[in-house]
Amino acid sequence: MKILIVSPYFPPDESVAVVRIASLCRMLVAEGNFLTLLTNKKTGTTNDNDLKRIRKIEVDINKFSTNKSGDFNRIANVYKNEFLKCIKKEKFDIVLITCGPYYTVPLCKLVKQHAMKCIIDFRDLWIFDIRNIKDFFRPLNILRKLYFYPKEYEAVKYADRVITVTPGWKHILELQYPAFKKKMRVIYNGFDGEYLMKSKEAELQNDEQEFKVVTFGKLAYYSEKYASELLKAYAKFEKQNNNSKIIQLGTKEKNIENMIKSYSVNSFVNEPFQDYATGIRKLQKANVCILIDIRKHAIGTKIYDYIYANKPIIYIGKKNTYLEKMVTSFENGFSCQSSSEIYKILCNIKGNSICYLDKNLVKEKYSREYQNKMYLNIIKEL
Repeated sequence: MKILIVSPYFPPDESVAVVRIASLCRMLVAEGNFLTLLTNKKTGTTNDNDLKRIRKIEVDINKFSTNKSGDFNRIANVYKNEFLKCIKKEKFDIVLITCGPYYTVPLCKLVKQHAMKCIIDFRDLWIFDIRNIKDFFRPLNILRKLYFYPKEYEAVKYADRVITVTPGWKHILELQYPAFKKKMRVIYNGFDGEYLMKSKEAELQNDEQEFKVVTFGKLAYYSEKYASELLKAYAKFEKQNNNSKIIQLGTKEKNIENMIKSYSVNSFVNEPFQDYATGIRKLQKANVCILIDIRKHAIGTKIYDYIYANKPIIYIGKKNTYLEKMVTSFENGFSCQSSSEIYKILCNIKGNSICYLDKNLVKEKYSREYQNKMYLNIIKEL
C-alpha cells in the first residue's frame, strides 16, 4: 500500500511525541508498504535504517510561526498547501494524520474530498483535554475551545477511523461526537521493544549500593502539588539512606529547583533528554520508578517503559484514575497521595528488597509491536 503519514514530530526530534508514530512506521515499512512522510523541517538525521527508507516532505513552519494566536491558521494553511502538492503527484491508499500538534486536523476534510481513506490518531485529546477543571472553564479557554470545536468536529466527521490511546478518552469523544461512535477505536501505547532489541547501546554499570528513585520524562508537569509531596518525602528518606539518589531522566522543569531547595534535597540528579534505549537501560538500574499524574482518563507513555523495566512503581496523584488502577493492578504497584505515604512505601521497598513490579509479568502485551498489529488490521480493513 501507499501510505501518507502526516506527523509534525518525527525522528530525529527529541520528544516522547515521536515514539508512537516511529514505531508504527517501522512496522509498516517491514510489511512492505511505501511510506511518504509530511513533517516539520528538522535539523540532523536519524540513525534508524528503517525510518531512512521513508520519503520525507518537510514543512518549514518557522516561516509562518510568530508565537501569536493566528499561528494555528498560518501553519494549517501551509500544511494544506504541501498536502495538495503531494497528492497532485500521486494518490495514496491511506492518509494517517497524527495529533498533536493540532494544525494537521483540517487535512481530514481535504483527504475525503480527494476520495482517499483517512485515519486520525489523537495521541492526546485536544478540545476536551481536562487536566485542571478551573483552567478548563476559564473564559479565555472556553472561547478558544468554541473557536476550535468546529475544526475538531469536521476532522471526526470526515475521518474513516478516529483512534485514541485510552478507553476513557474514547468515551469522552463518543459523548461529544455521538453520531460518529462507530469510527472510534482504542490503540494503547507501549514500550518500543523492537527498537530496544536493535539498539547497540553498551550495557550500563550499576552501583549495587545505591538506591535509585527514578522518573522518566516530566516530573512536575501534571502536578506541582504531588511533585512537592515526592520531594518532601524523599528529603526525609535520604537523611536515613545516605547512598540514595533521586534521578530525573529528562528536561528539568523550572519550578523543580525551588522545591529542591525548599526541602533541602541533596541528591537530586537531572540527566537531560537522551536516546530512548539509554533511558530504558537506566530505568532497568532503578530501584523504584515514579509516576505523577492527575488526569482521570489518561495513561501516559512512561508507564509502559516502567513495565518493560519491571521495577516497583509508585503512582502519586488523584485516586480512581485509569492510571492508578493500572499501576495498582501489579504486585508491586503502589498509590500515594501524601509525603508520609510516599516515605513509608520507599522504606518498604528498600527494607524488604522489593526489586520487581510483578513476578508474573507478561511484558509482550504492553509492547508497541502488540498494539501496532491492531493498527495494521484497521489499515487493511479500510
